[in-house]
Amino acid sequence: MPTFHSDYNNIKAAYEAMKNVACLINERKRRLESIDKIARWQVSIVDWEGPDVLARSSELIHSGELTKISKQGKSQQRTFFLFDHQLVFCKKDLLRRDILYYKDRIDMDEMELVDTEDGRDKDFNINVKNAFKIINRATEEVHLFCAKKQEDKKRWMEACESERRRVREDKEMGMEISENQKKQAMQNARKSRHGKMKGRCLRMALCSCFIAVCLLSGISTGIEFLKLLPFLLGFTWRLNYSHQPNFKLKYLCELPTKSVSQSPLESKLPLSLY
Repeated sequence: MPTFHSDYNNIKAAYEAMKNVACLINERKRRLESIDKIARWQVSIVDWEGPDVLARSSELIHSGELTKISKQGKSQQRTFFLFDHQLVFCKKDLLRRDILYYKDRIDMDEMELVDTEDGRDKDFNINVKNAFKIINRATEEVHLFCAKKQEDKKRWMEACESERRRVREDKEMGMEISENQKKQAMQNARKSRHGKMKGRCLRMALCSCFIAVCLLSGISTGIEFLKLLPFLLGFTWRLNYSHQPNFKLKYLCELPTKSVSQSPLESKLPLSLY
C-alpha cells in the first residue's frame, strides 16, 4: 500500500500490534517451559532457604563460576545463577561436584553494576583481576566478584546488563506468569523428586538384601569377603546412582534462554527455534 494512502498509518499500527502479540505468545510459551525446568532445578539444591526462585523469576539469563570476595579479603569459589530480578549462588559438594548447596541470593532490582580495573581495589584494599562489583544503591553494600578470564568477566557484565533490560521489557510487554502456574510447576517438581527418592530407598533396600544374602550364602572368612567387596561396592554404586536424575550444572544451562544480546522485543523467531 502506498505511504500516502489514507489508511496507511492505521494498517501499519495494526500490523505492528499483531507482531507484538505474536512475540508475546511465543515468549509466554517459552517462559512456561522455563519455569518447569527452574522448579526441577531448585528442588535438587540442598539446604534451600527462603522463597522459591519462581516467586520473582521466570528465566535463567546466565550461570557459571565466580570468586566472591568479602570485606575481610576472604575469597570463596561459588557457582552463580543469574535469573531475572535475582542472583542465586551455591557451593559445590567436595566429593560429588554435581551436588549444589544453597548459600545466598542477591536482589538485582536494587543493584548497580560497576566495572573494576585490574590492580588494587580501594574498597577492599586487595589486588584484583578480571573483577566487577555489584553495589546496592539503597544500602551502599558492595559485592566484589572475580572471573577466571577476561572473557568470562565480559560475559557476566553483559548478562547483568541484559537482566536489567529484560526486566524493563517484560514490564513493557506485560509479560507475567500467574501464581497458579508457578505453584503448579513447584508442586510437580516436588512430586517428581519425592517419587525418585522413594525409588532410591527401594534400591537401597534391595542392595542391603543382596549383600545380606551374599554374606549368608558361603562367605565364611574375611578374606573371601574382601575378594567380593569390590563387586559389592560396584553393584551398590550402580544400583543407587545409575537412575538418579542428572541435575549437573549443564542441566540448567540447557534452559531455552536466548543469547545475552537478544531481547524479547527484538525476537520474532518461533518457539521451536530457541
